[in-house]
Amino acid sequence: MMSRFAPLLAVFALLAGCTTPAPTNAPTPLAELPTVAVNIATVTPPLATNTATAEPPTATTEPTATSVAPPPATATASQNQASVLTVLQNANLRGGPGTAYDVVGSLNAGSTAEVLGRDASGSWLAVRVGDQQSWIARDLVSYAGEVSALPILAAPPTPRVVAALTPTVRAVSSATGGARGITGSLQMCGGKTTFAAGTERICFIETIRNTTNATVQYGIIGVLATNTATGATQFQSSWSAFTGPLAIDPGCTGPTDRCGGPWEDGMYIATPGTYRLTLNICFTPSIEGCTSGGDWVTLTPGIEIVVR
Repeated sequence: MMSRFAPLLAVFALLAGCTTPAPTNAPTPLAELPTVAVNIATVTPPLATNTATAEPPTATTEPTATSVAPPPATATASQNQASVLTVLQNANLRGGPGTAYDVVGSLNAGSTAEVLGRDASGSWLAVRVGDQQSWIARDLVSYAGEVSALPILAAPPTPRVVAALTPTVRAVSSATGGARGITGSLQMCGGKTTFAAGTERICFIETIRNTTNATVQYGIIGVLATNTATGATQFQSSWSAFTGPLAIDPGCTGPTDRCGGPWEDGMYIATPGTYRLTLNICFTPSIEGCTSGGDWVTLTPGIEIVVR
């Protein structure tokens, strides 16, 4: 029997011998893993070194940017300082460079505003107050920058109401005060009554009061300058009903807003002479109505000034 199965045993032995190397080969990859790991570890340091090498330029760039930043900041601060004006006295802001333009706001003495540019003559500066651009007379402000270096900005079209209004106002009623329950007064700023022709602002303070128990509407209020020798006139529109009728509430003092008290305004007169200034109001509640005739009333007696 044993000899009969001897060949089979031999085969089994041979097969067993063939399977023996497998376990020997299996650990070989495992034995290589440390080698691969070592290789990876060997590769990793260069990567770390490269990363470290790449960081210094970034670190170097940051200080460079920091060191360069101060000059622009300093320049900007200097530029901002040079582009700001300070108002010397209460002043009107106008829609364009000249008293022919309507008043769009005002600034009190000591206020500041950003300067945007100038007119061709340099006598008016364009400023930004809030989100609004307007114009202010150069002689009413202190400005540290060079006016001649400012950009010249185009002036808006002259309001049509100014050209149409002047001849109409010549026919203003000679009656003074008390019209429709509205009384008025006109005062010269600081009592000054002599001015240089064309270059000195003629400053005045307008006051109206509603003595009734009802709101009174009107279209335009302003000061009329009449040359006592020639009869030539020049009208300074202070408040105009561009967006709707103006009004003063019961018992209130204006004309600022509806009940905001007196209003300071001014004008320039180019022709020398003696002029009479009066405060005038048009009770027609629209610009169109006022410029085509309107219900005009003179609220104050005349104040004589001299323009030389």
